[in-house]
Amino acid sequence: LELLCSELRQKAFSSTAISAPSASCGSGACVRGKTRALLDRRAFSARAPVSRFMNGSVHPAMLIRDGDRVRAATAREEEMGERRAAERASSSEPEYARDRLAQRAANYEVDEEHDIQTQDYEDHTFSGIMFTLEVLDRAVEQVVLRGVAVRGELGPMTVWAAKGRWHDFEGLREDRRAWTLLHAAGAAPSYRRAKMLELCTPLALEPGEVVSIYVHSGLHSDTGIVYDNQHRTSGCEDGYLRVGAACAHLSPTPFSGYHPWGAWRDRRAFVGRLSYGVKHLLWQPEKRVHAAFPTPFRRMVTTLLVLHRRNDNYVADLPEDILYYILHMCGTTWAGDAEPEPAPGSVAAVARRTSSTVGGVARAVKRALAPVV
Repeated sequence: LELLCSELRQKAFSSTAISAPSASCGSGACVRGKTRALLDRRAFSARAPVSRFMNGSVHPAMLIRDGDRVRAATAREEEMGERRAAERASSSEPEYARDRLAQRAANYEVDEEHDIQTQDYEDHTFSGIMFTLEVLDRAVEQVVLRGVAVRGELGPMTVWAAKGRWHDFEGLREDRRAWTLLHAAGAAPSYRRAKMLELCTPLALEPGEVVSIYVHSGLHSDTGIVYDNQHRTSGCEDGYLRVGAACAHLSPTPFSGYHPWGAWRDRRAFVGRLSYGVKHLLWQPEKRVHAAFPTPFRRMVTTLLVLHRRNDNYVADLPEDILYYILHMCGTTWAGDAEPEPAPGSVAAVARRTSSTVGGVARAVKRALAPVV
């Protein structure tokens, strides 16, 4: 366009119709009037200026004027585009976060139902069992406990919950005011299969939270609830919940500290099943949320973001907000199960640290020798 305009300027100012009066016109005023009439025409079209100029229907000066108009409009559009880009960059959060990633957690209450089953050696039976329950997975919004299943002669059953571990607070297991009643109903005997006691109020637990669960039978006998001794393999976990240390209760009265043989027995293990649901956390491009996801998921996110910035794959064709939305809706375990972290000071931890150090040195040497090779 710039080359065309410069050529048109030369032709326009060298034209005899503008530079000198014609013989048929008696004065310069006539020339100026005809020139003004040509310049005031609106017949010029931006879509076909060159063809109309070549066939003589439009004067070159009109092309120069309309070319300037097109350049001014283009400059205004570019300025507005830069202004919009600056506004998006200066915004407190990106557009995709406002529009599509504003939801931090799943909008359905529970999207997965799970059961966790403990081992059963049928070591003992008595009136109650108290155990700890811990939420393990950080990439969840909530774990909702819905029921506890036990077996035995059962009878008048109650289920209670309290914050913290029962053995961390002196007197917690006999302080009824610190406990919340979740279930109270009679149950028929079930000696072979664990019977589910549905909680009247589901217990919602956050990541890392620890509670104590107390299941009690009001029968005046020693066959109310089956439980085990604490073995090396006692305890159970499934990636979301961990069932921890337990103690048995011998009294038919909940939280009672009296029994002729002693009311409490430590080093015991819960026998039964827990029913719960999981409300997953949704991924967001925030450091805190990203760090909550397991290592395989974080590697998957990094890989997709790297591919998006290359030009040799299909991922690069996706708009950035669409890619973030896909990651936003991915399941926590879609990239594989989380790898267990080795204990500090263990052989596995030392080997991992040594491997990363050796790998870093090798890459540095390779980069240093690259120009020589």
